[in-house]
Amino acid sequence: MKPGAIGNLVVATDLAEAVGLVEEGFLPLAGGTDLIPRCTLGLLDGVSLVHISGIPEIAMVACDGETLSLGSAVTLADLSVHPSVPAWLRAACLRVASAGIRTAATLGGNLLQAPRCRFLNRPFFWRSAHGACLRTGGAICRAGGDADECHASQRSLLAAVLLAADARLEFLTSRGPTTITLESLYPRDLAPADLQAPGLLSRVIIPNSGSKGGIRWEVLTRRTSIDYPEIALAVAEISPVSKHTPPARRIAVSAPLPWPRLLPPTISDSSGDFTDLEEALTTIFPSVQTGLYDPAYLRHAAAVLLQRAVRRS
Repeated sequence: MKPGAIGNLVVATDLAEAVGLVEEGFLPLAGGTDLIPRCTLGLLDGVSLVHISGIPEIAMVACDGETLSLGSAVTLADLSVHPSVPAWLRAACLRVASAGIRTAATLGGNLLQAPRCRFLNRPFFWRSAHGACLRTGGAICRAGGDADECHASQRSLLAAVLLAADARLEFLTSRGPTTITLESLYPRDLAPADLQAPGLLSRVIIPNSGSKGGIRWEVLTRRTSIDYPEIALAVAEISPVSKHTPPARRIAVSAPLPWPRLLPPTISDSSGDFTDLEEALTTIFPSVQTGLYDPAYLRHAAAVLLQRAVRRS
């Protein structure tokens, strides 16, 4: 089988069939804006796919006053104009890629996209000449750093935004639905393996968690559209439970980290003192270059963007 070949493609006729095929090892395919390029580059040789974009149950937006439910197969273009979607999320959707890509790209695909690296996301012949990395069967990380650690970065702005919003994910299996936090989906280590989803992602649930002023986010890209983020971060100010309790802050970062995560309380506190912010980010951000910019620049830029997001009213 030549590199980039797809093993099997099935169009699911209903949700139950899609769930069953995912449990058999099929990868769900909706917009395909991340999955198909990975197949083309030979990063998913012989993978079996189940097409799910025609299933209505996972392509709906619903709001009951307490929570907002977003179907995993809703496109980013539809989310960007839906009246039930908050303004901060609509704006974030409009900042992803280009208009043409957003008409196909889905919310679920954006959150489940694989980490990227300038040594990984290359044609098969390029990688063959350069040498395999940890994610392609090699023994070292081609970006440098520790040889046994993968430094590829998951570049989802929406992951950072929804992490800050304390979103939940509902997955469907033959045993029934299960709900997890978005934070628990992403590994905390630098494992070279891709995400292991616990079923078919059906919807993203955004609770009314007391955040005031919505979610403020910042993103750094070389160009306004098309490019994946070099930095993607979001901040949520959480209303105190009483007047005697200081306000809390949730700060989430996607790129340039291997996986999206919430920053620790030492960085997320609400004191407003950013003196040591850049130094604190040094312990979290990667020390090797996997994208367009070197790590020192990314730490400085992230500190500036984080201050800008926190101080914006």
